Amino acid sequence: MSNKTSLQWLWILGVSLVVLALISASVFLSIAIFAASEALLGSIPTQAEIADFTEVFGRIIGPLATTALTLFATTWLALRVRNAPQLHGLIVGLIVAIANLASDLFFSPPTAPDEWVTIFLCILVGWLGGSWGQFILNNREAVYQTSQAVKGADRKGVVYAIGEHLAGPSVVLIALVKNSGDVDSASAWTTSPNLKIPASIGALPTPPEPVTVSTVDHQPWHSTLLIPLTDDERLFVASRNKNGFTRADLQNYLTIGEQLALSLENLKLIEQARETGIIQERQRLAGEIHDVLTQGFISIVTQLEMAEAKLETSPNAVQTHIDQARQTARDNLTAAREMTWALRPDLQQGEPLSAALKKLANRWSATSGTQLLFSVSGNEHILHPEIETLLLRTAREALNNIHKHAQASKVTITLTYLDALIALDVQDNGIGFQPESLTTSHNENGFGLKSIREQAERLSGELSIESEAGKGTTIAVSIPTE
Repeated sequence: MSNKTSLQWLWILGVSLVVLALISASVFLSIAIFAASEALLGSIPTQAEIADFTEVFGRIIGPLATTALTLFATTWLALRVRNAPQLHGLIVGLIVAIANLASDLFFSPPTAPDEWVTIFLCILVGWLGGSWGQFILNNREAVYQTSQAVKGADRKGVVYAIGEHLAGPSVVLIALVKNSGDVDSASAWTTSPNLKIPASIGALPTPPEPVTVSTVDHQPWHSTLLIPLTDDERLFVASRNKNGFTRADLQNYLTIGEQLALSLENLKLIEQARETGIIQERQRLAGEIHDVLTQGFISIVTQLEMAEAKLETSPNAVQTHIDQARQTARDNLTAAREMTWALRPDLQQGEPLSAALKKLANRWSATSGTQLLFSVSGNEHILHPEIETLLLRTAREALNNIHKHAQASKVTITLTYLDALIALDVQDNGIGFQPESLTTSHNENGFGLKSIREQAERLSGELSIESEAGKGTTIAVSIPTE
């Protein structure tokens, strides 16, 4: 027999002894109270009177106390051992029943039918206590599974988590609704694909109560539950049960509702941060377009105007201006291609980050003619798309700066997977620079890296730049993955 089984049997025997001790204590305590009350009334009870009281107690109060104590003890034991709670409760009830039978045989023959009823009730109540404990354990597990599924999920994911793990068999629809009553049908969960989800359930009561349960007619459901989540949104649960929701159901939905409210607030913050990131990216592109393309077009126009002005007076000088305009146009075309390249979504659906980085590295090396070594360490796993996009953009920006300014002959890119961290290092052996120069927001080198640093910090990560004149540059970004 294993230690685990031995420990469970020790718990069974211990709980059974406690129940029997409490039953015996209740008998003696009741006799003491009876004798004390008779003494206060001026008469000392005789042995016959005490025997009669004990018999009445044993027939009426005793079975009630026994079943109540057994039910409480087996429920507690089920929550304690967790393994096979019904079996443990049944065994405790059987032990208590055998002890009662032995007590009856020792003191008096168990001839009365109610004594056998008490023995049967002990066994039955032991099983019921274990079953109740099993129900509580299943309920806790459902709440835990829902809580785990809600973490990191989107709006549709959090609703589906509640529907799949927490909804009872009578629940037909779970959705998020606005205070105006508008239903978010895109994220709704339902047990029937043919169920027509209403666009609105009507104006909701304001101010919202912690829990609102209502009876509904002329709908595929008969009861509804509303739980406020945010200032303008609530959780809506519809059930076919005409009696509404049990107290356990309400408690479960309230418990998950608190986490769901936090998740929805986090989703709003993430969306706001994403919009902020889009604005920052637009500002970066605007800066690059102004600094590169616009200036190039101005130079082309200027060269052509100078060529036009000298067309009649100095025909030989016209070709020089045309050549300069042509070269500027070619440089602008290259810059435009680089900007378009930087915006391309290299992360295809299902493609690992390492594959996208390797593809980027090979293409850059072939275009620039610079040796590039790419390596991956650690166990590769799927990351949040925002993290993967940031790492890919960091590599692009670093390679773009190396091509423009570093004059490097060798570049190394290392992608490192740690337990709770992802790191990307881009190192070159170029001429280096002063990292302090990146504090200028409109510096050509620093505009993109400044934006990347801000996005890394928004993801609780960091971007570090180490460089020294003549000794190359290392750009490293690390992001927590949990």
